[in-house]
Amino acid sequence: MILTAAALVLWQSRQTGRSAVVKEVIARMDSNAGAVGLLGTPITVQSGVSGDIKHDETGWKEARLTVPVRGPKGEAMVHVIGEQAQAHGVHDI
Repeated sequence: MILTAAALVLWQSRQTGRSAVVKEVIARMDSNAGAVGLLGTPITVQSGVSGDIKHDETGWKEARLTVPVRGPKGEAMVHVIGEQAQAHGVHDI
């Protein structure tokens, strides 16, 4: 039972982290003239987000995701490599 609860917490944490990165990607794409020019607005996430977010003991996080997106003018696959240092509040995608 404890192992199941730990696995559930880990899965939920992973999904929350991926969701936050995907929201940041969409926000940046919505404000990027090149992305808006190619896809139009609104830009939405399609099903099939893949990849992972890794954490280490120092609080460092690294995201490597592939995010399928769609707009009125077309579709695209966004490849994301992002990192965040928790102690310093650095977040770079």
